[in-house]
Amino acid sequence: MRPRGPHPGAIAVVAFALTVMSIAIPAANGGVPISPFDSASSVVDHYLNHGLATRLNGLFLFLASVPTGIFGAAAVSRMRQDGIRVPGTAIAYFGAITASVCLATSGFVQWALGESASAADTSMIRPLAYLGFALGGVGYAGGLGLLIAGIAVPMLVVRAAPRWYGALGMVIAVIAELGFLALVDKDLAFALPIARFGGSLWLIGAGFIIAAGRFRRPRTGPAARARRDNADTTT
Repeated sequence: MRPRGPHPGAIAVVAFALTVMSIAIPAANGGVPISPFDSASSVVDHYLNHGLATRLNGLFLFLASVPTGIFGAAAVSRMRQDGIRVPGTAIAYFGAITASVCLATSGFVQWALGESASAADTSMIRPLAYLGFALGGVGYAGGLGLLIAGIAVPMLVVRAAPRWYGALGMVIAVIAELGFLALVDKDLAFALPIARFGGSLWLIGAGFIIAAGRFRRPRTGPAARARRDNADTTT
């Protein structure tokens, strides 16, 4: 029997837990998240006064990026083993890698911001805050949306789950992709937390559905028919 690899649902749980910790633990240390669109003085003061919390945020963002990429590899591998050989699996894998890289890079940017708290020159703090938002907000949401869509479409086609669940995944994927509009209008950034947390929760359910073999399709073709014929003659 071909190895099935790690459990996608369990990996998604770990990724979600680390994502929550990236906010909760820094907040417990006084580092309540701040928008880079706030006044320049507020942004600079925040990072100057919350260096440890910012570094912790960067640490957990980087940690969360690892299971995000592993989830994509594990989910796509199992879907292909179950006979799902459509472009959606490649799109899902690309989305997982994009989300993972953006999240990891965002974590490094947050670490740099935390270190800037002890630097004499604070001129780079706000540009780094914008970069962290673009990577960990817009970039991550865009990759996550592709990952979700790449799973949700085959899920609907093969009816691996109730149709409402696949449709919900598509809605979240669309919201995630529309998050790029936050680069044009900051008031549209409301889509980003919906994508981050709603999408992460949806992936947990999808991971358990994939692990249960619900995407498995009957094998067809000459080789499969020959195996069935041989089984019939031996019974």
